[in-house]
Amino acid sequence: MKPHTNVHLLDQWEINDALKIFNIKPECIAGSNENDYLSTLDVLQIFMKYLNNVSYSLSRFIIIAQADHAFRVKYIMHQLGFKDNIKFGPIKPDQGWINFACLSLGYNINSTQPWTRKR
Repeated sequence: MKPHTNVHLLDQWEINDALKIFNIKPECIAGSNENDYLSTLDVLQIFMKYLNNVSYSLSRFIIIAQADHAFRVKYIMHQLGFKDNIKFGPIKPDQGWINFACLSLGYNINSTQPWTRKR
């Protein structure tokens, strides 16, 4: 199978920090550090602004997010006018969240955001 060469990565700063170990560099990073709280809407608006300033159009999206959060992301993307072709990957109870000091479903009991501490 031929690898895709037209994959464009846009991510939030937390995801970017996690991907650094793989030497993956996104085109657009929303936010810059742990004190830079962004809502889902804020992040998607940053991505929209970026996409409006590039010379290509994206028609397919893969959401990489904590499982419960991914559905909200997809809903807001539709509200903002992103295309319908938004896919989810397989969801397993533990996608390696322990590496980020999180419980098996991606919640962190020490989070500064109460809604991200438990399900």
